[in-house]
Formats: sequence, C-alpha cells, structure tokens
Amino acid sequence: MIVLTINGQAGAPVYLGWSSRPASLKLSVAQPQATQVIIKTVSAPATGDVGFSVNRNSHPAATLAVTVPANGTSVNFFVSGTRASTENQDVTILVTDAGTGATLLQQTVMVRVRKNANGLSVAERNRFLAAIAKFNATTGTPRYQDFLDMHNAAANTEIHTSSATPRYSFLVWHRAFILDLERQLQKIDPSVSLPYWKFDEVADKVFTADFMGAAMASGTLVFNASNPLSHWAINGRTGIVRKPIFNVQTGSGLDPRIGMISEKATIGLGTTYKKFAPQAEQNPHGNAHESFSIGPITNITTATQDPIFYLLHANVDRLWALWQQVHNRYDITSVSTYPLKGAYPGQGRNHVGDFLQDTMWPWNGDTSHSGSTRPPTAPGGPFPALANLAPSVAPQVWQMIDYQGYAAADDASDVDYDSINFNLQNVTV
Repeated sequence: MIVLTINGQAGAPVYLGWSSRPASLKLSVAQPQATQVIIKTVSAPATGDVGFSVNRNSHPAATLAVTVPANGTSVNFFVSGTRASTENQDVTILVTDAGTGATLLQQTVMVRVRKNANGLSVAERNRFLAAIAKFNATTGTPRYQDFLDMHNAAANTEIHTSSATPRYSFLVWHRAFILDLERQLQKIDPSVSLPYWKFDEVADKVFTADFMGAAMASGTLVFNASNPLSHWAINGRTGIVRKPIFNVQTGSGLDPRIGMISEKATIGLGTTYKKFAPQAEQNPHGNAHESFSIGPITNITTATQDPIFYLLHANVDRLWALWQQVHNRYDITSVSTYPLKGAYPGQGRNHVGDFLQDTMWPWNGDTSHSGSTRPPTAPGGPFPALANLAPSVAPQVWQMIDYQGYAAADDASDVDYDSINFNLQNVTV
C-alpha cells in the first residue's frame, strides 16, 4: 500500500495554494523491490489543478515519475496549485504503477485561493455568503462580535496610524485579522476563501442584491430573499446601510470625487516598506472606506459591522502582497522589507506590536504591557493556528510578512491570490 503525505498530513482533505508544499510517498509495508510510480492529476478544464516538482525552485509539471523505496522510507517531492479550484476537492491526485498503469492511490485536493469578488461563480459567491452569515449568527467562542471588538474605538490606536500613534504594523495586523476571520469561515465551509473587492475596476456583480447588497437612495441595502445577508443583524439591528459615491454598475473607486489611486500607482508608492505602508494606509485604503458617503464602513469604530469590510481589506492585503512580489520584499532581515527589528524596547516613538519579534494583540492576550496603546480587553482568544502553517497561536509580526514561505516553507500561511503567482526566483532553497 502507498501512503501519500502532503504538508505533514496523510489521508485528510488537502487544501493548497500556489506555493510549493512538501509531500512524500512511501510503502506502508516493506516489499522485495522498489515501486516505480507516476504521480498525476485528474481534473476538468474548469476546475482546479496541481503540479509536481522534485524541489521548491522547479516549475511544477503535470506528471512526476518517482521510485518508492522498498524498505518503507519516504521519497520526497513538492506539490503546488497550478489552477484555482471552483469547488471543494475538485482535483484528484493519482499515483499509478509505472509498469501496469494500475491506480495505487487517489487523493482529492482543492486549490483554495482568494479571488476577485466580481469574478466569482454563483456557487463560490453563495458559499462565502452562507459561511459569513452563519458565523455572524453563531454563538460561542469566537463569535463575529469578537471581530467587531477587535476593531472598535478602543483598538484604534493599536491597529491604525495617526499623528499621535504612528504604526508600521497596520498592514501586518490587518493581514492577521482577515486571516483569522477566513479561518473561522473555513471551519464552517472549508471551500471558502475571502474574495477581494478590486477598487480600481468596475465591480458591477458585487454591489447587487444577490451579493453585497444594492443600495437604495437612503443607503439602506436591498438583498434578494435567497441571499443569506438578507437577515444580517448586528447589535440587535437588522440590515446594512452603505451608500456608494461611485456608480456601482459603470464606475469604481477611481471616481474623481473619491481621489483613489490605481493599483499601478499603489505599487509605485515606494520601494521600501517604510515609504509604502503609511501611504497605502491612507490611499487607497482610506479612500476605499471613504468611497461610501454613509454607513458603518465609513467609520473605523463600526466598519466591521459591514461584511464588505473584509472584501475591502482582502484587496488592501493583496496590494501589499503584489508590492512585495514586485519589489521582492520577503527577507525579514532587510529594513526594506520591514524597518523595525527585534522587540519593543520599552520606549520611543513606535509602540509594542510594531517590532518584528513582538507578539500581536489581541491573540497574545496582552492588555497590560507597559507603555502600550493596547486596549483593556483581548477578544477572540488565540489565533486559529494550523499544523505546519504560520502563524502561531500568538502571532509575531515577522510571521505575517513572508506569507508564501519564500524563506522557509513553514513560514507560509496558506494565503494566495488569484492574481499573484508563486515567484520561483524568490525561493530560498
């Protein structure tokens, strides 16, 4: 019998992104001679697909021939997504006997990546809506309310930049925040990933009654009865208010009344994190929030009451991820990747939570650090850590930077975007 292990697990449903994940084959019982096998996939053109390579810095191939040792030791290789899935476990990995063609093992896989919300299939859209609506209605710990409490007035100086509290951790903290929410949704439906709202393009399929709501003149959103968001309730109030400044059918955040910069301009904000991050926080991030004239999304203390927040911040994170790839900013020893090394020294212009070795509120439970801007509570509990993936239950700043695991595969957080590939030139072997 052949045993296939991917990312440290054997037999369980597999979820992959673009980055190479370690895999291995072995015989469960020793045999007189080695077994020659072919590894390949079965998938339809409209579904996901994966490829195989002998090392992390090789382009994945559709098939891989390997020799499985007779004595039960493992032969190692790598597997990575090559085409995004549309359904859960829509790819089948086959291990076949090289001589006879007989199937020795089958393993299903999903290539789960964050996609442009405007391009989701109806099924993908509906699975996301059902998961976030169910999470909002769920009691227990964590709750959707915890995500409101992580991003309220008390948390403002911990997670955003102001003249009084300059924060280099804005992008880092929000990367962890939306990943936490995404992993909560994946507990409900493992096929779900956060879609992103691409600000500088028409999103005519997003701001509709079928998806994120169609705004009436008052700003009150209308949902079709079949949309799970039609019953959205926060703090005892049902419904969502959000009034776009731009024309949702023909316009975008680039409407002159908003003053948002394009994706290309965002990537050009600077070649170092120190220059890029503060500017990106203001524009396009701030302008995206301000592209609506009324509603909770326009106010820091209430923004997470509206689920569009997570689509907005998924795009902010995607823009940072794209900037990282364009400028090759994954090496955490470089000040160009992130400027504040070590741990918080206990004083100075910057704050605890801004330095590479600092653990991050609220997942660390820290509410009393000396000299801290941290709130008096730590809602939500520990970070939902996954085996062989970053971050840990009390994430450190550095763990959120190399999200595709270029420096080390174990640094990957299993987050990928449909528009950002795994750049083999950045791989550290």
